[in-house]
Amino acid sequence: TLAVVMDITSRNPLPDISHSMFKQSHVTRQMTDSATLYGSLGTFFFILFFHKHRSIVIRRLFTIGTVLFIMRAITISVTHIPPSYEDSEIICEEPTQDPT
Repeated sequence: TLAVVMDITSRNPLPDISHSMFKQSHVTRQMTDSATLYGSLGTFFFILFFHKHRSIVIRRLFTIGTVLFIMRAITISVTHIPPSYEDSEIICEEPTQDPT
């Protein structure tokens, strides 16, 4: 869904007061992605090793994750919002003209 929507949406960023006041930093984006990844993995392995009913909890986590990703795909496909960052040409790939 994200790949299809990125071919449709505009590459021009939205005007935003906070984005015009603060400079963009690639380090903060990488730090937040890393913190989210390691926090999620740490929580998953903690539950995997120490919880009494680990199979039930892990099954529920995967169910919740599946529902969240399906809802995210639906939300991304119906809302066409351009990126808020200036270097969208570097981060996002150019749209393809080949529909396949």
